Amino acid sequence: MFREKQIAFRGAPRNALSIFVILAVSVILSLPSLRRGLPYGMDSAEHLSWYRCFAAQLSGGELYPRWLLGMNAGLGSPDFFVYGPLPYYAAFAFRIFTRGPGKEALELGISIWLAVALSGIAAYIWLKDLGCTGFAAATAAIVYMSAPYHIKTDLYTRVALAELWAFAWIPLIMCFTARLLRKPSRTDACGLAVSYALLLTTHLFTALMFLPLPFLYILAVSRPQEPLRALRDNLLSLMLGVALSAAYLLPALAWHKYVSAYKLIDTRPDYLYYRNFLFSRDAATNPYLMTVSWLTAWTAAVAAGCILLIVLSKKSSMFRETRFWAAIAAVSVVLMLPVSGWVWNMIPPLQAIQFPSRFNTLLGLALAALAALAIDSVRGRWEWRSAAVGACTLVLMIAWVVPISRSIGYQGDWIKKDFVNLDYLITAWAQWTDPKLVSLRGIPPAKGGDDKVVAGDSIATVETWQPRSIRFHLTKAEAGWTMVEQFYFPLWVATLADGRSLTIRPSSPEGLIEVQTPAGDSDIQVRLPFGPAETAGAAFSLLGLVAAAFLVWPFPVAAPNP
Repeated sequence: MFREKQIAFRGAPRNALSIFVILAVSVILSLPSLRRGLPYGMDSAEHLSWYRCFAAQLSGGELYPRWLLGMNAGLGSPDFFVYGPLPYYAAFAFRIFTRGPGKEALELGISIWLAVALSGIAAYIWLKDLGCTGFAAATAAIVYMSAPYHIKTDLYTRVALAELWAFAWIPLIMCFTARLLRKPSRTDACGLAVSYALLLTTHLFTALMFLPLPFLYILAVSRPQEPLRALRDNLLSLMLGVALSAAYLLPALAWHKYVSAYKLIDTRPDYLYYRNFLFSRDAATNPYLMTVSWLTAWTAAVAAGCILLIVLSKKSSMFRETRFWAAIAAVSVVLMLPVSGWVWNMIPPLQAIQFPSRFNTLLGLALAALAALAIDSVRGRWEWRSAAVGACTLVLMIAWVVPISRSIGYQGDWIKKDFVNLDYLITAWAQWTDPKLVSLRGIPPAKGGDDKVVAGDSIATVETWQPRSIRFHLTKAEAGWTMVEQFYFPLWVATLADGRSLTIRPSSPEGLIEVQTPAGDSDIQVRLPFGPAETAGAAFSLLGLVAAAFLVWPFPVAAPNP
């Protein structure tokens, strides 16, 4: 025991130096985000729009904003009934330093740096724990951080905030999976469950692609007597992770039919998976897709160089890990090409992923493992073939500086004073609105004050206008329909002051809320109650927290009787 502590103490400065280098590289990679805030890219406007509304409601005391009141020019949006909230909570954590509001873009920018930094640190911890040397683990972690899809595509071209955060969790899942494979541990099981929960609440598409991987890893690298126990432990951890994330996951699953990824694809043909294969006919006429195609081929070439280095080293102890990660890299590349079309047709849930290029996430993870194994495999074993392959692979990796530096150089200020909140998911959920009106210019913005309630010649006085609760007093000569300027969603209900329910429907063609109101004076509340899915989700998450605490609590061990 003393010897183990001595070794750990001696290794601590090296670990600290490695993490310092990883943090320094993360700052360089995400420097525009730290200086100017959220980079300009394909999804920048949407993320800033969502976060502005999300942060405003968090500041107002709402613990989990789901209906975003300020979206769509004040007409509201149910996006966060299905969209993962964790990246936005992470950005809001920096408000204590930025002293917002008004600093939302900077908060998002800092959170992007944190996501990049955590991805590198998580990869280092995983690879070091796998048995790689500190130098190999740190170098491979930097490779993982700076892979073209991660930085060039996800950060600076697409600004895919949720995918960026997913890169931070998947190495942790693999780390705890490998630990549980070696030795059962309640603490590692809890770590695995928390890592699963973080991924599930960040980006469901990445979770869908990634979740089979730990189980395949166990089957591929374990000894004959180990798989059943390890599979059981991993499955139980996954179940606990689902419970921990249930506050988000259950409502998302319950209401996805109303905010459907498939409907979004139907209304936006450019999201169809078969139009986004790399090196396809569509890619030939799409500059973005062709760029991603060549960057993916570039990454695959680096992975192939690492595999060749390991094979040339003839270190049999590394072959099992190498075979697995080489297979993952190869399958990931194939699933991004038109030749895999039959697989996408056979597995309909894959089609919700929309972009086959998202499998670059798994390719990047495989590359990190292969890079670490390759560096350790050639240590002290250089000969001319290994030197040639290593030099070519190193040049290919260093050359990533060119596309990444160009992306960094293109960044500048882009947020205008008249910026309006954009909702790119509106076509997925505005099912009761005439498609021609689904735009900020199509439907008039919500008015201010009492004009938000429209009831013909009647008099309406708005008392409260909150994200999930609208109260107004209405004086109406005759019974009829009254329009409330919020988008209709099936969860909305309307009641009188005495609790009697009122009929509610979407207006035509706007798709706004209409309530059948009585004649005379009445106090009316239109609200989004916490339904069974939200209540059950919160309860399951609470039970998950109790179970996780039970796993890590250091119960005293009774001394044996003398």
